[in-house]
Amino acid sequence: MSTSREITIQGAVYRVPNRYAEGAVLTAGEANALNQTLAENIRNNFAASIKKLRGEGDAELTEGQIASIQSEIDAYASTYEFGIRQAREPLDPVEAQLEKDLGAAIRGKLRDKGQKPTAEQVADLIQRYRVERPEVVDEFRKEAKRKVDASRRAAAKLNAMLD
Repeated sequence: MSTSREITIQGAVYRVPNRYAEGAVLTAGEANALNQTLAENIRNNFAASIKKLRGEGDAELTEGQIASIQSEIDAYASTYEFGIRQAREPLDPVEAQLEKDLGAAIRGKLRDKGQKPTAEQVADLIQRYRVERPEVVDEFRKEAKRKVDASRRAAAKLNAMLD
């Protein structure tokens, strides 16, 4: 390993030491800095897909969506290595669309009744529908799949036009 590396600060190049090597013992502060960097890297790697899942109105995520994302984060973090680019599976677009549409329908119905639905209330109702009314959820899933497929076809046409 090289004993130093170059960095650029405000257009000028400077040398800084490489203080760490494989097997080095970390101080508490160094361990904290690495853990903070790990957390920031994971946040950065998930931000775009979560933003997409939330949609245009920055809709609240359901408990089910949060739990699903947490599982993905746990799996990703367990194999994360600094300095190695890792691809991760994106959130399932059909399930994401289903949750978005079902949540919107539930929020609309509750608002029609004069209620101001909370994210937790909507998430609970989505979970309840999944258990008690799977046929309703299946209808939303079919519509979500239709929307995702239509979006993919439109994207393919656009790509073909741009080629």
